Amino acid sequence: MIAQHKVEQVRYLLSQGVSQRKIARIVGISRGTVVAIAHGKRRDAPEPDELDGWPAHGEPRRCPGCGGMVYLPCRLCHVRSLNSFQRRLAQRRKRWRRLLQQNGSA
Repeated sequence: MIAQHKVEQVRYLLSQGVSQRKIARIVGISRGTVVAIAHGKRRDAPEPDELDGWPAHGEPRRCPGCGGMVYLPCRLCHVRSLNSFQRRLAQRRKRWRRLLQQNGSA
């Protein structure tokens, strides 16, 4: 993964007509990466702060919940806790419906 400013620099140099080999030397990346940027085949990865407003703080660290190397707070653990909450809520609703049906038919 290369930094976004390098991608922008490559695009600028391409627009100025600089050769791909020379761009690779100037920017310090492989010629294949320059070619991929030139042909639009390189998927630009968003910066961590741009991911749906999810805050990324500092460097990636080991998550105490799942053990993954992540920007804290861990999105995976957050989603898992939401799913767990939704399952518990669905079970409670099911119990209440059963109770209401039993009381209504009695």
